[in-house]
Amino acid sequence: MKSIKNEFKVFDTEAEWLDFRKGKITGTMASAILGKNPYLTNTEAWQLLTGKAEYKDIGDKPYVVRGKLAEEHIMKLFMIYNTQYQLEFKPKKNQRIMYYDSENQFIASTPDFVVRDTENNNRLGIVEVKTAEIIKTYKKEEWKDNKIPNNYYIQVLQEMYTTNAEFGILLVELIYGSDYIVRKALYVDRNDVQDDIDYLINEEKNFYQEHVKTNKRPPLLIMQ
Repeated sequence: MKSIKNEFKVFDTEAEWLDFRKGKITGTMASAILGKNPYLTNTEAWQLLTGKAEYKDIGDKPYVVRGKLAEEHIMKLFMIYNTQYQLEFKPKKNQRIMYYDSENQFIASTPDFVVRDTENNNRLGIVEVKTAEIIKTYKKEEWKDNKIPNNYYIQVLQEMYTTNAEFGILLVELIYGSDYIVRKALYVDRNDVQDDIDYLINEEKNFYQEHVKTNKRPPLLIMQ
């Protein structure tokens, strides 16, 4: 496994974390650079990275509030039934943490949780928690056969890279209207995805050098 010299910072307030995030390619932004984010284009990501646009505050949106409230409980349920995982870092209330590549500090992420697998050589891993309302047919297809949507998969890769994690787990709660809820734990082993991580990080470095540092707008990528 290729590793980097990574660092992290802990922030006591959301405002401090948001300020440090400026100019960095984070886990959610990484997929936009590849044209794989349904909510953010690569040109919009470029505008944010170059300071031409400001991040929108969506913290009060109902789906964001619900997701944040559910996150801790989903993780607690997972750990009750999977006792081999222990938290590597447990932030205090309202604290945020950001990991980044010390040599390329614009590559960063904030995993929901960082854990150790105590039954498997104490391997380091990240856990990302998502809730998704499945109200359209294409949404069902995205999660069919334990597939991970591209934007979430890329976020997991980014978090594994910045933390030097050996595995990633996507905990997802799929909400099918008022009928039923499905919870899944989707496991990603770094040995299986190292080529994808290498490709992602190389694309981020190229994007930063060719478009952010030069202030040159990238051509728009249409999500497939």
